[in-house]
Amino acid sequence: MAVPSSFEGPSSNYPQDVHVDASSVVYGDLTGDGRDEAALPLTCNNHYSTAAGTTVVTALLFDGSSGEAALLGALSSSQPRLGEIPNAITVSRLLPGRVLGDESFYGPEDATCCPSGRASTIWPWTGGALGAPQATITRQR
Repeated sequence: MAVPSSFEGPSSNYPQDVHVDASSVVYGDLTGDGRDEAALPLTCNNHYSTAAGTTVVTALLFDGSSGEAALLGALSSSQPRLGEIPNAITVSRLLPGRVLGDESFYGPEDATCCPSGRASTIWPWTGGALGAPQATITRQR
């Protein structure tokens, strides 16, 4: 699902759309309260453009235990961002105290279509907040 916007993005005449992939929402008990939270994949890009038009890739974490969706945080990449294209993040599981997922990241010679680096990443949840991501590189860029 895409939501068109008039947000200009990083420069004039570079409108950004917000895309959420409802079919890829991941549920699990991140907070340890016995109720599921949700990780919702989100991207912002230039009207369904290629990776070169993407400015944000993340997963938003929500808690619905109060009856309304409360934003817990947004995942950030563990890897340095080279150039303008963001690293990709995919959540695989929400477990008590941690988010498990994978990252794809760009090397200096990578085409915009094809990030060559891969990492398995854990985002810790402690004290009601996300901690710094901890990654294991599975393929060097």
